[in-house]
Amino acid sequence: KKYGKNVRLADSAYPKDQNNVFSEIISDKDTKLALEKTQVIIKSPGVLPDHPILLEANKRNITVISEIYLGRLFFQGTLIGITGTDGKSTTTALTHHIIKTQFPKSQVGGNLGLAFTSFCDEDLDLVVLELSSYQLDDSPNLHLTSSCIITLAPDHLERHKTMESYALAKWKILDHQNPNHICITQPNVVSQLPNHRTPFEGKMILFGENQDIKIASESKIITTEKNSYDTNSFQLPGFHNLQNLAVAIGLSETVGVLRENIQKAIPTF
Repeated sequence: KKYGKNVRLADSAYPKDQNNVFSEIISDKDTKLALEKTQVIIKSPGVLPDHPILLEANKRNITVISEIYLGRLFFQGTLIGITGTDGKSTTTALTHHIIKTQFPKSQVGGNLGLAFTSFCDEDLDLVVLELSSYQLDDSPNLHLTSSCIITLAPDHLERHKTMESYALAKWKILDHQNPNHICITQPNVVSQLPNHRTPFEGKMILFGENQDIKIASESKIITTEKNSYDTNSFQLPGFHNLQNLAVAIGLSETVGVLRENIQKAIPTF
């Protein structure tokens, strides 16, 4: 609406009070009215793809996108995306905590905290987004600078139906054809990538006890391809949180955060 567009809400609750953010609020059961003069649909992630409005929109070749992709159309800065069955919220918050030591004009959001579209047109240097499989499923290429898939285990199969479909949604976080894109993940995630995947032309960095980003569980030293970090002052317990920290460190390095700034941020999260 701020950019002069006519924005309507199709909603199952069909509230009686007309919120002035929207030009009109209509019932989501009125497919004809919902699609009248509609150029694009921004779909809530929880709405299933077999909703009558979406099926009819597909027949009419009306574009359906996610709120995340809408935000990406406005935001032109550096964008980091983080997904995974477990650990993504902690890792997203931790990554932003480290990055803001060097990039104070940065923001965090997506599936965690603020919606991307609430700040996507602000003057920011960098944004860190937590991305769910639902959000990724509805998004064309987000052209992320770097990304991460922390873990991959059966989840949300009521939506995705099969583990393969779920894995494919997660793998949409990659900017497949961009040789400069960096993805951080672990070997057992890579092994679950379906065979008919799009070839990945970027750089894959693996984390684990004997991987590209090494996690020494006894000494609590994390070693990347560039630096070593002492994490004995890190306040979150458990090896899984060391993994989350290793990913956050790796992602911070992909956007040029200096070693001293990363080390300084570790004890204060």
